[in-house]
Amino acid sequence: MVEDEIRAVFAAAGAEGRLHAVPVDTGADGATEVAVGADEPVVLASIMKILLVLEFARQAAAGQLDPRERVRVGAADRLGGWGTAGCVDDIELSLRDLAPYFAPGSLTGPPPARPETIGDLPEGDTLAFQVTAGGEGPSAFFMGASDFSEHAARGLRPDLAMVAVPASASTHRYVPRLLRALGDPGVVVPVHWDDFERPLDLPPSPDPSADVEAFTAQVRRESPAARVVVPDYRTVYDADMRPTS
Repeated sequence: MVEDEIRAVFAAAGAEGRLHAVPVDTGADGATEVAVGADEPVVLASIMKILLVLEFARQAAAGQLDPRERVRVGAADRLGGWGTAGCVDDIELSLRDLAPYFAPGSLTGPPPARPETIGDLPEGDTLAFQVTAGGEGPSAFFMGASDFSEHAARGLRPDLAMVAVPASASTHRYVPRLLRALGDPGVVVPVHWDDFERPLDLPPSPDPSADVEAFTAQVRRESPAARVVVPDYRTVYDADMRPTS
C-alpha cells in the first residue's frame, strides 16, 4: 500500500511524519484519500510559515538581505482579511516589519483557565464558544473556522451547533469527527458559507470556496437524526431554528 511506502520513507529519514492527501476536486471519500497518522493530534497552525520566517532571520543574520529593505504590497494582490490583507490601498513597509504580519505571534505562556480575548488562545486552539439560554435551556455551539480541537469540543453536547463550512478538505474527516465530539447535536446550522460582503437585503449568495450543499449532505449522511437548517437572512427563527412565522 502507498501508506506503507510513505511510512518507510519517514523511517528511512529518521523522521516522525504525518500526511493526509485528498483529491482537491472531490474531497475525501475514504477510497481515494491517503492518510498516514492523519487522526493523530498535531498543532493546527501554519507550520510552513515558521520555516519561512526562520529562513528570513537566518539570511538577515548572515547579511544576505537587508531587513530594512522597503517592500510595496499592492492592493490588487490581496484577498482581504486581517493584517496587510485587509488594507484597501497599496502600502509600503520594511521586510522586518512585514515578517510579523506574515506569521503573527500568539500566546507563548500557559493560557488562562477562562480565556477572555482571542489573544488568550494558544496558536491552533479552537476558536468557538457555547452559550446556554437562561442557564438551563437550549444550548448553542458557535465556531468560526474549521480548525478545531476534539479535546476542547468533546462532552459539550449542545442542542444546536452552528458549524463552519470548510473551504477545503484539509481537516481530516472534519464533519464526522466534529459531530461525534459534540455528541451529535439535534440541529446543525452551516455558517461561513455565504458572501459576507453581500447586502443583507439580498438573498444569500454562496462563497465559491465553500460548498454548502456538499457539507449539508455529509452532515445528513453522518448524523441522520440531525435537522440541518440553512438560514435565510430575512427569516426570524426561534431557539430551535424553526421559523417564527
